[in-house]
Parts: sequence; C-alpha cells; structure tokens
Amino acid sequence: MADAPTPGDRPRGRTAALALLFLLSGAGALVAETVWLRWLRGLLGA
Repeated sequence: MADAPTPGDRPRGRTAALALLFLLSGAGALVAETVWLRWLRGLLGA
C-alpha cells in the first residue's frame, strides 16, 4: 500500500508557476486599483 503524498512531493515547476501567478495577479490588482482611483478622483474633481 502506497503512502499518501506529502506537500514536498509536489513538482517544483508547478509550485513556481503558482507563485508567479500569485505575484502577477497581485501586481495586476494594484495597477487596476491605482487607475480606478485616479479616474474616480478626476471624475469627482478632488
């Protein structure tokens, strides 16, 4: 009977890809928020 896989058994390529996806999505959210706030301030004349 085989042992249950442990988190260390995960392929490194997949882990690196998920980390990169997480970083890119965070950067994209930051850019979107900055653009949205700049547009909103311009619209409200603040």
